[in-house]
Amino acid sequence: MKRKHIMAVIAGCGLIGSCLGIFVNLAGLFYTPIADDLGIGRGTVSLTLTLYNLIHGFNGTCALRYMKRFGFRKVVIFGTILEVASTYALSLCTSIAPMLLLNAVRGFAAGMIGMAVVSIMINCWFNKNSSLMTSIALGFSGIAGAILSPFISSYIASHGWRNATVLLSFIALSFNLPAILFPISLKPEDVGEKPYGEAEEKTVQEESGSCDMRLFYLVFAFASLASMCSAMPQHFAGIAQSYGLASAAAAMVSAAMLVNSGGKML
Repeated sequence: MKRKHIMAVIAGCGLIGSCLGIFVNLAGLFYTPIADDLGIGRGTVSLTLTLYNLIHGFNGTCALRYMKRFGFRKVVIFGTILEVASTYALSLCTSIAPMLLLNAVRGFAAGMIGMAVVSIMINCWFNKNSSLMTSIALGFSGIAGAILSPFISSYIASHGWRNATVLLSFIALSFNLPAILFPISLKPEDVGEKPYGEAEEKTVQEESGSCDMRLFYLVFAFASLASMCSAMPQHFAGIAQSYGLASAAAAMVSAAMLVNSGGKML
């Protein structure tokens, strides 16, 4: 394994760390402070993340088109600018409407440089151990959330959610810098490298012209239920605060994120 292969994994970890690790896994820490400040319900605040996730997912289907047309580095730079600027602007919001708009922008940016791009990039750079490397990259979402959760929770308590949001914008920038600065691209061939490991032989089955729709719907249902379960930790902080256990809120998120990363590795 060459240095650039390791760089590709580190860059993937950083992109996942910003798009999922801090913007999704730490979002629950902000629900109650924002709701109390704006005089609205926590459920209303959580809608901002729902919008973020929806646009992140839909725009992720277009990520490869962006990369092919504009190039890896330009797309990552543009996506990072949108992420950082919209996150910083969230700290200035005094109502829910602009927060919804800014989270839509963040979701659009995350779709450009998030999970879909990282998964494709890792599979392009690794023929061998691609599953392990993908797990490491995606698992960083949980690691980042687990490490940063107590710190951000304490920072919100001492400096307020607005200053903490500004801090998140700079953390996101630092996480994305490896993908911007490292001499890598979406495919190793673009930078004069070859994928790590020999390509495995794959048996291609002839298409019969029909699709097992029953199996498709079962897989779709499973994916939907799994996504619902993975969204629960975002509400742990609010639940803990509702029972007067504010000090345990960050610990609950960290525990969930550590097991999250362990599950990805398995």
